[in-house]
Amino acid sequence: MTNGIFSRAEKQSVTNPDCSENTQLAAELWESVIGSHQNVAVVAALMAGMASLLYTSPPPGKCFGENAVFAEIAISWMGMAMLTFGAIVSVILLTDIEGVPTDMLLQHLSDSHTLYSLPHGVTALGIFVTAIAYGIDIVERGGCKAFILGAIAAPLSVLAMIALGLVCQHRRKKLFEKQGKMSGGTSLCATWADRIPKVKISTENEIISSSEVDQVAAVANNTEDKVLSDGI
Repeated sequence: MTNGIFSRAEKQSVTNPDCSENTQLAAELWESVIGSHQNVAVVAALMAGMASLLYTSPPPGKCFGENAVFAEIAISWMGMAMLTFGAIVSVILLTDIEGVPTDMLLQHLSDSHTLYSLPHGVTALGIFVTAIAYGIDIVERGGCKAFILGAIAAPLSVLAMIALGLVCQHRRKKLFEKQGKMSGGTSLCATWADRIPKVKISTENEIISSSEVDQVAAVANNTEDKVLSDGI
């Protein structure tokens, strides 16, 4: 995903050819998060449109009658609201991440992982609710003879998506385990979060890993001891 002539990673390499490994990772994650939330916003808007069709064109109620039609309208409205919320929150988070400098991005994403995963979860829930509404719609348009089809189509469509997500998650987790990284492959929706290392911010606002912090501390202690011994 690009922004203007260059992507953020390309801009970073142009302005600072000697950028650190973490800065390069931050630039790559910036691209991933932007793309992820753009995809969520598009899917949420598309599914909200599908939910609105049920809301504006209710079925005649050929099986369970008026109560089922009312339930479908209420459920489709909830699905439409969730999906609209997911799309809007994605846009808000896109504007938020645009204002974060690359050298601070890893810390920002690490602190805001739950917030940045919110649109994915809300959109998934909205799709689930919309699928239930479509299951009711099948029955109330086709009559009671379509009850089995509606009862199967609604949950299976959602279960198929969940199963595919779990399979992909399991394969990523195995991949991380082969590389000796036991903490990877845990995210189901916002998968970019698995690439975020545990980081600390130094006094100079440079993002460094925990191991690097320990190394810097050890060097500082050795230097201090040497200065004290020379002074004595």
